Amino acid sequence: MKSWLILGGCPRSGTTLLNSVINSHPKIALSNEQNLYKTARILSCIYYREKHVKTRIDRELSSNEKKIGAYESLVECSTIDQKKSMLPAIESLYSTSLSAGDSVIHVGDKYPKYYEWDLSWMGQVFPEMKFVHVTRSPVDVVNSCVYRTEMRLQGKDWWPVKSALEYVSDWVSAWNFAAEMNKNDNFHHIRYESFVANPKEEVENLAKFLGVEADFNIEGVYSKAPPSMSLTKNQLYKIERTIPIKLIEWNDDMDTLFARYPKLTLPNGLLDLESHFRRFQRQIGKLKYEK
Repeated sequence: MKSWLILGGCPRSGTTLLNSVINSHPKIALSNEQNLYKTARILSCIYYREKHVKTRIDRELSSNEKKIGAYESLVECSTIDQKKSMLPAIESLYSTSLSAGDSVIHVGDKYPKYYEWDLSWMGQVFPEMKFVHVTRSPVDVVNSCVYRTEMRLQGKDWWPVKSALEYVSDWVSAWNFAAEMNKNDNFHHIRYESFVANPKEEVENLAKFLGVEADFNIEGVYSKAPPSMSLTKNQLYKIERTIPIKLIEWNDDMDTLFARYPKLTLPNGLLDLESHFRRFQRQIGKLKYEK
């Protein structure tokens, strides 16, 4: 059986860049936003018969059934067993699609907002699943998201239409999850800025976490300036009111920041006029699509 790996983080945190680096390793194969959780949930539907069998009331066989040798216990032993077959079935799907042969020991999915999944259920399906989580400066993340929203409104991108504060909410959710999981043995955190500044050191740490050699291709990794500032002064002001200044400055090491801010709370009434306007735009776009 292969080991399962999930790569994620808040959208626009560098998960796509890291995914290309991780997939360059000969022993790792990750899908790109296949949504492993949704895939597993859909596959679990084929076990409807097993659920029925395990909750049914046993009955007395008729005299005719007894004559031909039928017996009730056959029903359960001839039903597809989810515990025995589901994980091998998903592994077969991924191994075939990703050309992950016997030499590949880690398979999985790059899915930024994986922390919104039912991870308790996922843990039952994928024992000892490992997580690699990327975190990037909140201002750079929100700025990048807003920039892509602008491109979407110009018909140059597929990015969702959301407000700056909605993107802040996404970042806070990712931060809270990473802070909670940071000391977990199956969780590895990467700071985006450290990764692009010193990829060699970061992939060596990643290799130790995964139990593989540091055989990653990092030639295409380099530090580059974020897009020009797309945030307005009003949007920046709202971010500063929502996220602590130390996180906005983004200078302290991650362990210090996680210890200082183990859980961020968004203020009540977060949605502002821009958020309501973006929701209106999304609804208009949905109506156009349905027509």
